Amino acid sequence: MEIDDELRKLATDNGKIASKELDAFKDYCESYGKTYKNYVAAFKNWLRRDFGTKKKEPMFGVASKAPKKATGEVKAFDLELHRRKMEFDHQWASLSVSDKKRVEQEAKQALAEGKFWASTLLAEMKKTA
Repeated sequence: MEIDDELRKLATDNGKIASKELDAFKDYCESYGKTYKNYVAAFKNWLRRDFGTKKKEPMFGVASKAPKKATGEVKAFDLELHRRKMEFDHQWASLSVSDKKRVEQEAKQALAEGKFWASTLLAEMKKTA
């Protein structure tokens, strides 16, 4: 398949580079054994869709539901992350500067202790600073 002006424009309009996307599309087809009746149409759909290129919603600052089912350490991690997220969502905007510094110090200490949820919290605090 060759990249023509129409495909190049479609890629550009969707914030993508046609040649890179074509390589990714070919790799995808080969790795999963995908076959299509019309590869040009399939590639156009590929260009229109987001396969992980959009930024995900921030971990904090958005409403969320409780974590899905999990077991063991994963469940504990998810619950702690969810608890911290909800705390952040509801309280961060109303905290005083000194309280924000305290939370930041606690998160840094938690990260130093190997509690990796703290790295996400610290990243969000920097975004809102």
